Amino acid sequence: MSLGESDLLVDLIYEAAAIPDRWPAVLDRMAQIAGGVGTFLITADPRTIRWTSSGALRQLGLDILEGHWHERNTRMDRLMLHRHSGFMRDVDMWTLEEMDQDPSFRDLLRPRGFGWCGGFLVQVPSDDMLLFSVERRFVDGPIESSAVSQLNALRPHLARAAMMSARLRLERAQGMAESLTTMGLPSAVLLGNGKICAPARSLKELDLRSFRERSPE
Repeated sequence: MSLGESDLLVDLIYEAAAIPDRWPAVLDRMAQIAGGVGTFLITADPRTIRWTSSGALRQLGLDILEGHWHERNTRMDRLMLHRHSGFMRDVDMWTLEEMDQDPSFRDLLRPRGFGWCGGFLVQVPSDDMLLFSVERRFVDGPIESSAVSQLNALRPHLARAAMMSARLRLERAQGMAESLTTMGLPSAVLLGNGKICAPARSLKELDLRSFRERSPE
């Protein structure tokens, strides 16, 4: 990737922070760097999983959801275990024997022609965990180390864009809460884990004990 192409991609990454519809284009470019089919962007908190992807991975994403594979995402578990700050390939985290035996590779990815991947995690202030995962066809072999270097160069920009997206999402939600307040309706922004992260003024002034006293046993 030339310097000019890199600059254009960085610009696109920051555009995606404000315009979510631009993320698939960013994910496509990440996949091209790694010789992959496409890239997933997954955000997860203790109760909710949201995702977008390159168009070529849409069916795989649906298969993951329908088969509840996201509930046993061993690849994310491995990334969290290694606590590496950069992009990691599956061959950096697994032995070939482990991959042969792991259901995610054996029963999900390889029967669909996939089987090599790499990615990294980003922790954002809203307590979300973001996962970028590049998917590559099994016949093409593992992602090359030269591609890892290029993706690692993009990582700071991707992390900043992810955090900007999270802040914008909360600001929009808080704006909606304040609008409801002007209508006399107490409101708040709830995170997936149930935390109140942006209470509107009228909600702050409520005596929550009165609600508890009226709640049925």
